[in-house]
Amino acid sequence: LLTKRCLRRYKKQYANSMKKTLAIDGNNLIHRCFHTAKMVSEGDEDLQDGLHIKFTLNAIKSYVKMFKPSQTYITWDQRKGDHNWRKKQYSEYKGNRSGDSAPHSNTAIITEMLKHLGINSVYPLVLEADDIISYMTQEIDGETVIISADQDFIQLISPLVILYDPVRKRYFNEENMEERTGYVTVEEWLQAKYIRGDKSDNVPGVKGYGTAKISKVLAGHIELSDEQMIICDRNADLFDLNKYKVIAGERDWYIEQFDMSTEPSYDMFVELCKTHKQGAIIQRKSDWYSTFFSTNSVVDLLNRL
Repeated sequence: LLTKRCLRRYKKQYANSMKKTLAIDGNNLIHRCFHTAKMVSEGDEDLQDGLHIKFTLNAIKSYVKMFKPSQTYITWDQRKGDHNWRKKQYSEYKGNRSGDSAPHSNTAIITEMLKHLGINSVYPLVLEADDIISYMTQEIDGETVIISADQDFIQLISPLVILYDPVRKRYFNEENMEERTGYVTVEEWLQAKYIRGDKSDNVPGVKGYGTAKISKVLAGHIELSDEQMIICDRNADLFDLNKYKVIAGERDWYIEQFDMSTEPSYDMFVELCKTHKQGAIIQRKSDWYSTFFSTNSVVDLLNRL
């Protein structure tokens, strides 16, 4: 009995110490792969679709091989609720986006194929994919590696969270924070973002404040006016990735999705590759098998005892 208790305790402790979650920003990835496929295919739509699927799946495989996670999730901005919370708070939010749905033309196929690789897709209720990843970094045990070229995720960096930018092929973590961003801490970086705003999200900052002037504010040499603080407070609210904790139903919706088990199926994955003409993947299916279906970790061995 004592031996069994010790084994159970060791299994739990070892599993927690080894647990690593890979959090992939699906929208960022699908758009990057779409535009690469479009450029390579030179107007051939059938070829473009096939390349889009191939490039996306290959990218995910490369991340799994690179980081060797114990679990992988991909998050999307496609909401299940009836509105976008941030758009409701600030009507101009992301008003500069094209609204072109073409990059998502193959998303349903890709998510189905990922499901058979054991990778769950997770969706927000009224928030965004960024908020789901925030949930993961704070409420799932172990380390989290975020895969995205979107530097908004810098605000989630901690001793257990790193950001990997696959475009520039570089890491962001606590140790290189100042080198990568020019700010010593995540808190400083966030304060600067509130003042600067975010052009990519169509959220303006305090007019006339660039890097040098913002540094003076952070150092206490310049004090913002009440009107300027109103802008910063609005931006702080919009950029806050902890809203899932207070918006009714949001956190419960995440929990429900994360509780859903996805059993990988090698045969189904291969069949889908055939259906969607992914010959290059089929030719290297042994590599896909070893990456997603072959397990021999210590935790797996312990779980069999």
